[in-house]
Amino acid sequence: MNNNCEIEAGIYIPIINLNKCESDGSCVKVCPKNVLAMKEINTEEYNGLSFIGKLKTKAHGKLKVYAINPDECRACGECVKICPEKAIQLHKIKQ
Repeated sequence: MNNNCEIEAGIYIPIINLNKCESDGSCVKVCPKNVLAMKEINTEEYNGLSFIGKLKTKAHGKLKVYAINPDECRACGECVKICPEKAIQLHKIKQ
């Protein structure tokens, strides 16, 4: 990952593991490109969570982190580093 966010946008996108995400929100705050945001999980995604994932989600007001602007990601990795649950990974989608 590049800490200076100099990689071209749209090569990497953040993938959030909703079972692991505990809605800490620190990833949203550190993202310099406003790629991430807190949103309420929808019913379909909630139903797809594990039992533990559902418990965590209810405990945190059904909020989760979502990549609302994934095409703006510059792969700086700040969100990955700060996530206490290790719920975010950056995936390369094009060369």
